[in-house]
Amino acid sequence: MRGKAKQRVSLILVVTMVLGTVLTGNTVFATGESSDEQDRIKINISKDSEQTVEQNVTQTIHVTAQGQCSQSVCLNVYLKNEDGSAATDIDAVNLLTSNQLTDKNTQKTIDETLKDSVTLNNGTKASPTAEWKNDKDDKGTVTSKYLQITMPADATAINFDMQLQYRTDEASYTKKVLVEAKAFEEEQDITEAAKRADESKENEATVVWEGQAVSQSESEAADENTDGENNINTVSETGVYTLYFEQSTIGDTGWDNATQISVYAFNSDSDKMGFQQMYKVPESGSKNIWKIIFNKPWNHVIFLVGTDDWSSGKQTVDLDVDWTKNSPCFKLTGEKSGERAKAQQGEYNETPLVADGITVYYDATLSKLSYAGTENVKNKGEGIPHSENDSIYIYATDGTTPYPYIAIMQKVPDENYKDVYKVTLPKGYTKIRFAAYLVSDTNVAANGDATDLVDIPEKMTKPCYYGDSSDDIIYQGTQGNRGGYWGEAYTVRDAETGKNATVVDVPNATEKRDADNLYVNTTIYDYYSDYELNGKNRDNYPKQGDVTNNRIYQPFRQFNMALSDYYQKNQAKSPLY
Repeated sequence: MRGKAKQRVSLILVVTMVLGTVLTGNTVFATGESSDEQDRIKINISKDSEQTVEQNVTQTIHVTAQGQCSQSVCLNVYLKNEDGSAATDIDAVNLLTSNQLTDKNTQKTIDETLKDSVTLNNGTKASPTAEWKNDKDDKGTVTSKYLQITMPADATAINFDMQLQYRTDEASYTKKVLVEAKAFEEEQDITEAAKRADESKENEATVVWEGQAVSQSESEAADENTDGENNINTVSETGVYTLYFEQSTIGDTGWDNATQISVYAFNSDSDKMGFQQMYKVPESGSKNIWKIIFNKPWNHVIFLVGTDDWSSGKQTVDLDVDWTKNSPCFKLTGEKSGERAKAQQGEYNETPLVADGITVYYDATLSKLSYAGTENVKNKGEGIPHSENDSIYIYATDGTTPYPYIAIMQKVPDENYKDVYKVTLPKGYTKIRFAAYLVSDTNVAANGDATDLVDIPEKMTKPCYYGDSSDDIIYQGTQGNRGGYWGEAYTVRDAETGKNATVVDVPNATEKRDADNLYVNTTIYDYYSDYELNGKNRDNYPKQGDVTNNRIYQPFRQFNMALSDYYQKNQAKSPLY
């Protein structure tokens, strides 16, 4: 139990979002039995504009803190939703860690943003240390998201900007976010410090993103499409790049009758993406337009017939991509250079899917895991997808008619959720199946690398299928589909709730103590195995004839991987676990 709060008081940072004005902001006193005027910090937050903006547009907030500190303090800048929950879907585009940068010309790391932002007692400048933090409850739910800045004891002020960004797939949205700053002395209880904040509210500001789909006549839509103003842009503000290929008829049956087009993208011999399968744009009709979305602007591409190799013998020459074009699209000319087809680049105006369709998500955090090297494993232990660079395919139906196009899910470019994929289906499709291979039916997967055909939930805002790991399905002698459960996208995985299952059935009993024994209170942590993380009870674990396999000796693959990723991200030199 914590002892009595120490009486020596430390200053708390003041966050000011006011440009060129005198600091008269919220004063927060540190906890302690004696506080005086010397030990305080004023916090002010202001925003650059009172305007409501659309998604992907940044809202700029100015943060300044001023005061005297008897020891080092922490300034916490919280991002909260209207209901007080953590605004985990908000990005701070100029307070990123170095591995989160998508556009180094416009985005800055935390170190760059906060460089020389602190003023010391002697008038010199200094740079504080800072990191983003997520507090979680016992169930793993994020309860607060905040930037924590640690200030030296001789700091008198800090001044910096935050740029916040909101992204959504919804056509109609209103997102309000409260930015709130509080300062705390080291080791001080945060809840006690919060109670001493006054009611001026100058340490907080609210920013809003709002958008509404606007209906229009068909003629108006046609006019806009003609001008190229209504097509889906190649380079979105989330940093993805869309490339198209028109499968034109050139009198070559290999190209004319191709049922799959792939692309090989590269910048140089050492900087290359390799093969990626394209997927057909449903609205392209007889034009046979194929599409792929990159997370970086590859300078050179080669299109080819087939899936992932050069075996078809049908490929284009090396093509240079002009990313200044709005939705660049390559079309075969009918000419050749040797055996390789030539193509010319133009633009393609893709018509967006109907607004009343549905976007379905798939979380591959666990299903992607490979169990390569494990004894008696199917298909080299590959998951969904087969590898980081492979695709996730879907089969969808309205109950009668299958979706008539090759549908490949696209990875969502999000640093916090690196393994989330999505696909948008027209209205009426209610059932879906996910697979690591091109799937066009409901046949049971031979290697556990496809799911059952499942109903898409009607009442979820962002229905996401959380695929299971391959803990048992890839070891079974018979065929079988991989499991999973539905939940909202971008939430903490909880298979036990999602499957309405009891993973650990510990019986309740009345404790009876023996006076001759010494009892010690302790806390025991039960880390779920891979099998249990799929929402399964170990009582039902398959019987094993061969006890030398990795399922016996290494049942915590997912847990070990999470620890390894955490230590690597935090640059631990000698991790211990």
